Amino acid sequence: MALDLTEMEVLLQRRYNCLHEIHRLTKEMLEMVSRRDEVSLSLMLDMRAEEMEKYSVCQEMIWKKAENDPQDAEQVMRIMKIDPEEGLATAKTEEKLVYQIRKKTVELISEVQQLDQLLGLRIHAGQPR
Repeated sequence: MALDLTEMEVLLQRRYNCLHEIHRLTKEMLEMVSRRDEVSLSLMLDMRAEEMEKYSVCQEMIWKKAENDPQDAEQVMRIMKIDPEEGLATAKTEEKLVYQIRKKTVELISEVQQLDQLLGLRIHAGQPR
């Protein structure tokens, strides 16, 4: 049985949506640190943790796709491990959307990491920069 790429697309898009919400919440957390609103910051941190859990569940579901058979495992590993730019350049037509979603995800992860660093600095400093 061949890997269902449509289902992979759905899972990758769900994972991206969770990451997008994490990004939004992180930006809001930066504002709350600037306002020194610890109560709202704590609530946002809990909401962000929930989104991170949803992201992890989607990731687990994607990896479970590799458990069906060796061919599925090989395809899932290739889709998830290859650089999305390289994947887009060499992908079959039906795989292009998968790599487009992965590319957006990689870019958003980088943005979230930068926001996290800034958030950590602001919290550690105890004041906005």
